[in-house]
Amino acid sequence: MNLYESIKLSFKSIRANKMRSVLTMLGIIIGIASVITILSLGEGVRESMIGQFDKVGTTSVKVGVNLLNEKYRESYDIRKNDYKAIKDNINTIQYISPIQGSRVRAENGTKSRDMYIEGCTEDFIKIIPQKMKYGRFFNNSEVENSRYLCVIDERSAKSLFGRYNVINETINIGRNNNKRKFKIIGVTKVLNGESFMPESETALVMVPISAFSKTLGVSEQYNNLVYKSDSKENVERSISEIRTYLEKKHNCVNKNIYMIDKASNMLEQVDKIVLMFTAFLGVVAAISLVVGGIGVMNIMLVSVTERTREIGIRKAIGASTAAIMEEFLIESLILTVIGGIIGLLIGMIGGYFIGNKIHIMPVITFSKILGVLLFSSLIGLFFGIYPARKAAKMNPIDALRFE
Repeated sequence: MNLYESIKLSFKSIRANKMRSVLTMLGIIIGIASVITILSLGEGVRESMIGQFDKVGTTSVKVGVNLLNEKYRESYDIRKNDYKAIKDNINTIQYISPIQGSRVRAENGTKSRDMYIEGCTEDFIKIIPQKMKYGRFFNNSEVENSRYLCVIDERSAKSLFGRYNVINETINIGRNNNKRKFKIIGVTKVLNGESFMPESETALVMVPISAFSKTLGVSEQYNNLVYKSDSKENVERSISEIRTYLEKKHNCVNKNIYMIDKASNMLEQVDKIVLMFTAFLGVVAAISLVVGGIGVMNIMLVSVTERTREIGIRKAIGASTAAIMEEFLIESLILTVIGGIIGLLIGMIGGYFIGNKIHIMPVITFSKILGVLLFSSLIGLFFGIYPARKAAKMNPIDALRFE
């Protein structure tokens, strides 16, 4: 019997038991759909994260006091003269901004909400880009003159004013009864704070750092500095120069007081975490494929039992062991390949549906499609071997006697 005849017989057997064939494929369909959905969304999350970090740029760096040394923080905080010395003397830095942050209450007279206020300079938006929806960011003159201006995110605008475009509106910011009136000059899609992590869920308000100090009555000692090096090649050099300056200035050489984080390092860490999490979920989903394969083997054994007399007749008229084995292997392979294709389509639709809900574009590559279909085929072959061998090794006399 040639290959074509074996395929025809396999399809005939599958059509003769439609419901059983569908139920057999169900495990494969669910497994493939789960794997494709998880892998496509995992890759989509990864691409989204890389895209966000690309906007920040791999030349961005954050400098701050090591939180493990909190008891020394007041002594080693970065001061205003440190910031100016670094800005004026380290020529590998393109943009730099100090950061001061604190939780406050913001209100517009009738509504209020908790927010995180961050003071910074005009360079901040050049280091960590903001998606401005309305208005603008504050400039150097406004920072130098301690203007009471602010930029908020659209969620905060909506909760305080009931609309997104709130340019020229004012909000009172501060603690307890000590509040100052700030004019809103900008509204962003989502306001990204000092962290390099994109699209933070925290409600933020950005103000000139000089206005921050006056509003909260604190000295100009900064939580962090963020800066952008003038090139990728100079990132390490700028880090070394800043660390050397701060440790010598504050007499803490080799005490691990200052933490310096590169955006590129954070990108690598996030990338590893996403890949590991996706791989773990992919393995869990792949287990259902194995279960589906066992289901295929089960049904193929039933099929062998039902067709025992047919196998005996074929062997009696000269069908070879290889031909019998080939027929059952092809039937198993067809079941898993059809199940794999249906599962692939469901997985792709599911990936786009879920991705649309969570605002992530799933990424489905040709190599993933090919790999998943190949894997489902291997499942069919592996779990079809035992039933096929059992059928092929039947004694024709015993098979013909079977009732």
